[in-house]
Amino acid sequence: MEKIDIKPLRNLPKVYFDGLNGHFEICGSSYPQNAELFYLPLVEYVSSYIKKPQAKTLLVCQIDYFQTTSEKHLIDIIKILRNVKKNGFELDIDWVYVDEDDSEDIIITGKEIEALVKVKFNFKKKNKFSI
Repeated sequence: MEKIDIKPLRNLPKVYFDGLNGHFEICGSSYPQNAELFYLPLVEYVSSYIKKPQAKTLLVCQIDYFQTTSEKHLIDIIKILRNVKKNGFELDIDWVYVDEDDSEDIIITGKEIEALVKVKFNFKKKNKFSI
């Protein structure tokens, strides 16, 4: 399984998907003009990954801003990955936020997604945003 390694742009997050090691990251801002086009390969990747997952899977989400369509696709990715846990494998989701004035919005969004997908998130505070 090839890695996906997308460098961040102003409106696109850094994406690092490494199925061989069970490590997935989405970090930064996400407001692409065509979210479907951007996220479809990522959804396909995790759909393929869950057929033969690693014993431990980690998804790190360090989002500072994203539009509704990006949020929908992130939820889709998490819903697919939760099948790893349903099949007896370990799944950790780290929702990373920066301790700033607007971090409350990111935390609330994370808690809403956590409740929607019914998977426990690990909320982790960082002092500064890094991609």
